[in-house]
Amino acid sequence: MISAEYTITDLNKLIYNFAFDYLKKKYVKVSSKNTTTGVVTNCTYGVHYVVVDNTIELLQSVGAVGDVLRIVRETSTSEQIVSWNDASILKASDMSLSQLQQLYITLYISGIILKI
Repeated sequence: MISAEYTITDLNKLIYNFAFDYLKKKYVKVSSKNTTTGVVTNCTYGVHYVVVDNTIELLQSVGAVGDVLRIVRETSTSEQIVSWNDASILKASDMSLSQLQQLYITLYISGIILKI
């Protein structure tokens, strides 16, 4: 899975960038890890954060100073993004979308992580 990690140094900082593409906003997940206890808190889209382009905008504080904020792309490996039917007409955009999903799955398997 591909991710970007930040150490929280300022509770007033609400915007974090990430340098990876995604197919749908719902595939971008955010969590915070307390570095003292090791407890990971998963954030909820629309409650704790929203995705705008390649930016996470926090709607509220999600941790304490020193905690690790993690932004992850979790593209579904089972949800079919492009619908395929017998005798359907294939569009280039559908093929590209399907190829991107396969690329993301391949990257997950290889375990690429981006640390910022």
